[in-house]
Amino acid sequence: MKENLSKIERALARTTDTKACIIEAGAVKRTAELFIRMFGNEGNAVKCSNNSNENNNGPKINGFGCKAIIIADNNTWRVAGEQVFNVLKAAGVEQYEPFIFTDPDLYAEWKFVEQLKAHLLNLNANECADNCSENIEETNHTREHIEEANHVQESSEESNLVPEIGQDSNKRQTICIAVGSGVINDLTKYVSHILGRKYMCVGTAASMDGFTSYGASITKDGNKQTFDCPAPYAFVMDPEIAAAAPKELAASGYADLIAKIPAGADWMLAECVGAEDVDPFSWSLVQDGLRESLSDPDAVFNGNVEKTEALCEGLLMSGFAMQALQSSRPASGTEHQFSHCWDMEALSYPNGKHVSHGFKVGIGTLVSTASWEFLLEKDLGNIDIDSIVALWPEWNELEKHISIVCEGKPGHKARCLKETKAKYVTKEELHRQLKNVKENWGELKERVKAQIIPFRQVHESLRKVGAPYEPEMICVSRERLRRTFSCIPFMRSRFTNIDIIYRLGLLHELEERLFGKGGIWEIPTVQA
Repeated sequence: MKENLSKIERALARTTDTKACIIEAGAVKRTAELFIRMFGNEGNAVKCSNNSNENNNGPKINGFGCKAIIIADNNTWRVAGEQVFNVLKAAGVEQYEPFIFTDPDLYAEWKFVEQLKAHLLNLNANECADNCSENIEETNHTREHIEEANHVQESSEESNLVPEIGQDSNKRQTICIAVGSGVINDLTKYVSHILGRKYMCVGTAASMDGFTSYGASITKDGNKQTFDCPAPYAFVMDPEIAAAAPKELAASGYADLIAKIPAGADWMLAECVGAEDVDPFSWSLVQDGLRESLSDPDAVFNGNVEKTEALCEGLLMSGFAMQALQSSRPASGTEHQFSHCWDMEALSYPNGKHVSHGFKVGIGTLVSTASWEFLLEKDLGNIDIDSIVALWPEWNELEKHISIVCEGKPGHKARCLKETKAKYVTKEELHRQLKNVKENWGELKERVKAQIIPFRQVHESLRKVGAPYEPEMICVSRERLRRTFSCIPFMRSRFTNIDIIYRLGLLHELEERLFGKGGIWEIPTVQA
């Protein structure tokens, strides 16, 4: 654990947003301690009295009262939220009544962003009004703040350039404490950003790597989008609580974490072709200890606290790496592009429940791993570069092809055209990329072979941890998987294994390997 602690400390030294993290059994009991240290008196520790007779207005920020508000849903309130509330209360931290989402269909959707934002702005306006009546000299300043808050509340559209509420103008800042996993964290993260506030998160499940990463995945206008916003300023995770969470949550987190294996290989390849250099620090945060975190899927499934803690740490390190680099490159490759595609299609189970990010990525990881195994069989050290380059399409030809691939899906088409345009290369540039691969294939091949976990082992690990290991388990037929696969080379500008396969003219051959006769996901031909 000391080694892991030093790794967390090393990560925090480079992160842009998160400045404190506690992950240990019983960590929830230290929530108040961390809240006071991080949000009190400009970050300096403030001793809070437990004497209820004293006039205690909570930790101070810039000399003014700082109040906490817990954001949770019915389940996370039960497993940790109420305990957090009581711990803060015992430490003398002033709080608003917790905000509990009660909708059984709670999802990271825009309507819930608006719901939480409206509630916090209402608290904010009331606080300003109270300050106005108590401090006449503050009248003009308070009026300006209320007007600004009302302006934001009335706005029907959000952009990356949002007004900041609660930093300079707010005399008593409200700090949100998200208690939950992906949905609660993303909603709280983004709304806190809209209102110009830092926030704190108490994780309740090892379900994904987004706890400590920048950005929030929110569905808006029917499309799941990633909105820029900072990660939590402070984070707490109790592995005992995470280990007791529903099994599908840890299974989703495990699937998200095993994706870092082929994503790492993709990054190696991107550096080889000259598309994107590997950052040693971010690489080490994700990859060092990764296999240990993935080593015992059976134990994770059975709720073993030690192995669940290792899974938590792996996911947190992934988020820290993305923070440090200000990019998802350390944690995302071909496999995530399947999730992006299905996000746009609102992939759901028959009961309407959305398929988790980790489960979508897990199936994508299987395809990406199979693609790497296919590529490693090729002798790329002896490719005929001139012949390959001669077949490379001009942009107008590729544009027509993308329109055919995305026929009937205008959203996919728009995205694919934009992303592919960003990574499109001329024949001269393609020649240079292929020359780099040809000259360095021997070394790269050995590095990738050491990086990749074999397909069958990935398949078995997903099965053991309780994650989907066949596309049909997330309501994706083999025909649909094949259609998705045809979009993947165009879904994102990031260079991955699918890009070199496409540039080499090997995509059709790979497609047959995956879906043709005798393939991994063979699609039977219809007999006449």
